[in-house]
Amino acid sequence: MARSFDKTLAALRALDITAPKAVDELRDALRSQNGYLVAMAAQLVAQHHVTGLVAELAPAFERLLQDPVKRDPTCRGKIALARALDALEEWDERVFAVGVRVVQLEGPLPQDDAAAELRGICGLVHVRMYRPDLLDVLARLLADPERTPRIAAAQGLGDAGRPDASALLRYKVAEGDEESDVLSAAVDSLLSLAREPAIPFLIELLGKHDMR
Repeated sequence: MARSFDKTLAALRALDITAPKAVDELRDALRSQNGYLVAMAAQLVAQHHVTGLVAELAPAFERLLQDPVKRDPTCRGKIALARALDALEEWDERVFAVGVRVVQLEGPLPQDDAAAELRGICGLVHVRMYRPDLLDVLARLLADPERTPRIAAAQGLGDAGRPDASALLRYKVAEGDEESDVLSAAVDSLLSLAREPAIPFLIELLGKHDMR
């Protein structure tokens, strides 16, 4: 018989990671349909590098994609699972390739998108793990309706260290963005990738802006 939420939560809070049954406790929590419990377990897996539970993380993510607002409000569980896989340096298509496209609208109109942070995290993991489609993924996120994924994409293009990423950054800087943090991240990344050719480009843009 499944334990109650309160009992599982108490067990996780009191968990001794060195205890013989610790892995079983974490596994049970990861298999829960409650995003809060899944998040706590995933954080412990990441913190203590419990590699024996890597195989549980993607299935847990997939469960939280079903009826997501009820099971995982604010995307807390899915975000923690993505962070855990990242911390353990484990790539899983079921999390990162899917996560860059997850949208989770919550609350009264106008609804908030609780999955914005998740998309940004998954985009940056594409960079850290040198995925061949990272530019395609970051290009999509650079045009995301939400600020957080756009910032992540701009930062990720710089972190990728690829000169061919500068074209996307130039386009974003020239196009502009309603959020100054996005533009700042794009400029910083552009300068880190190709400082010498970027400076005259930025000076020209500033000149055009001053003439308006």
